[in-house]
Amino acid sequence: MARGKQYGDVINFSKAGKTYASRSGGDHPTSVTAFNGFVPFYENAHDAVVNSNSSKLRWAEQLLRGITHDDEELCAVAMKHDHSDFKVTVKQKGKGAPYSFHSAGFFTEEQMDENTQMLKSHIENRVKKAQLFVSANEWKEIHQWIDTVGRYGDPKLNKVVKGDSSLMIAVRLSSFKAAKYLLKMNVDPAIINEHNDSIAEVIKSKYDDIVEERNRIRFLRTQARGVRQMNLSPEEKVSFTNPQTNSRPKAN
Repeated sequence: MARGKQYGDVINFSKAGKTYASRSGGDHPTSVTAFNGFVPFYENAHDAVVNSNSSKLRWAEQLLRGITHDDEELCAVAMKHDHSDFKVTVKQKGKGAPYSFHSAGFFTEEQMDENTQMLKSHIENRVKKAQLFVSANEWKEIHQWIDTVGRYGDPKLNKVVKGDSSLMIAVRLSSFKAAKYLLKMNVDPAIINEHNDSIAEVIKSKYDDIVEERNRIRFLRTQARGVRQMNLSPEEKVSFTNPQTNSRPKAN
């Protein structure tokens, strides 16, 4: 009975993670449905009321959509808006809170992953400290709840850093047509983000990611060719290509 109650406490904490996680990001709770992708993000609440039916503050949202789809034409429409600003950079009011790019608010995959991992670690430490026994099926249920409440937003970008310019966002997304357009429109390439990175560091990081992915694909192709040349059973092929398996069958 006591064990059941203790396990119930863990589950309830997991279910309550929505409130715990959202409050950890700022002064006010963030609704699970808030910022469902790209939606208006107003620095001034008064603007949100006065301009609710106006496109005055929507150019940034349109620009992010253009960058996401690597659509130069959509970027051009956004940047030709009377209120567009080439100097706008990414902001964030608190850890866990949505990022803002002028009038557009959004979450990132990195945020959701970090939040989910934080909740998992917190609950696992709580279980360990209380010396509770939790079965594999119970852990599965707990982790399912954490995965649900931990992803309290609908991320549209993988990663950004406070201070990123529109040009940096484009490079991070491999939206090189959009990046070329933004350079042509004189978006400042000398802008430095919170990590003290310029566009040069962002490009280098992206290049490293591309090279790493290319090498991974080459390795898998080479491995696949080697497997095809060996007289292996289907089970042996799985064993050969499974990185968790230490043994490797020998060619006949």
